[in-house]
Amino acid sequence: MSIESVLGRPGFRIACRKILETRGHLVYAWMREDKVLYVGMSGTGLLRPISATHEVCWAFAPGDELLLWPAKNRAEAAKMEALAIRLLGPAYNSKGSGSFGTPEPRPEKPEDPFVDDEEPQRDQPLAPPVAPAARNLHLFADPAA
Repeated sequence: MSIESVLGRPGFRIACRKILETRGHLVYAWMREDKVLYVGMSGTGLLRPISATHEVCWAFAPGDELLLWPAKNRAEAAKMEALAIRLLGPAYNSKGSGSFGTPEPRPEKPEDPFVDDEEPQRDQPLAPPVAPAARNLHLFADPAA
């Protein structure tokens, strides 16, 4: 039985080689058509620009692209980012001048429908206690050792 026979064809595939290449320091540019919307840097690779908590990159739209340039270290990434912002003036960078001379207002983040403003009740446990397993499971060691 294959994973695809259970879940169907995946929406897309990402080669793990690509994920490994996007670890560490990098500079990224959010593009819409030929317009640079935002330039940033990351010390955690692709995690920062695709984070739901990013200040602007959560507003990606169909057709947008995220361009990535690996950097040797934080200092190199900072220089690359500063150069791109200074020369290109990305629309949503607060340090930029905007592609047409003035910064554009950043997109406003919608309210998260899954955030509950009410304080959780602390008198009830989140889940009932579970009895410990009947025996130790040796997942990563030889059980005979």
